[in-house]
Amino acid sequence: EGVMDVIALDRVGIENVVATLGTACTKEQIRLMQSATHNVTVCYDSDEAGVKAALRAIPILKEAGLSTKVINMRPYKDPDEFIKAMGAEAFQERIDNAENSFMYEIGTMLRNYDRGDPESETAFEREVAAKLVTFKEKLERDNYLKAVCRQFMIPEDGMRQMVSRLGNQKGIISRNAGAGTMQPTVERKPKKKREDGLRQAEKMLLTWIISD
Repeated sequence: EGVMDVIALDRVGIENVVATLGTACTKEQIRLMQSATHNVTVCYDSDEAGVKAALRAIPILKEAGLSTKVINMRPYKDPDEFIKAMGAEAFQERIDNAENSFMYEIGTMLRNYDRGDPESETAFEREVAAKLVTFKEKLERDNYLKAVCRQFMIPEDGMRQMVSRLGNQKGIISRNAGAGTMQPTVERKPKKKREDGLRQAEKMLLTWIISD
């Protein structure tokens, strides 16, 4: 997040690091990253604000076509603190073991549920299904479905049915009769967002200025 984290890593020879200077990762910053790499490893602070920042950054990075992973620094807060306590080799190990961003999102979601309670367990699985539906390509969706079910011990058949049903409701996935496979369909175009009054007023004012 900050300059001191970049300096701490640079001092120990880890040089391909940039700071977003705060918890907001902007589209302009991501465009600069794209010019240097296709692979990004997110390393925000391990506190609640840092976790939320990572969750905000992940979809923006994915939308830009960047392969994204997340570093787990616990029990330390940030790279500077981690390096001082554990050294460069330990941090490099965390980089090498960085978690797939989608699996990180699912693991973060799990904190809000009690898997010992059937109702809470079902609610967690529904939220997982809603995340899986967002994958447009069937092969990618299936790969993540299998990985999530394996890592979080969710029955694969049940999750597949839930994803298919949810996809049908949203008009994203259709079932191929007889084969029981999920296929992507054309997504509904979102309704054009109406401009608010302020935006309309600004346009009108500019029109008057240009006209006179």
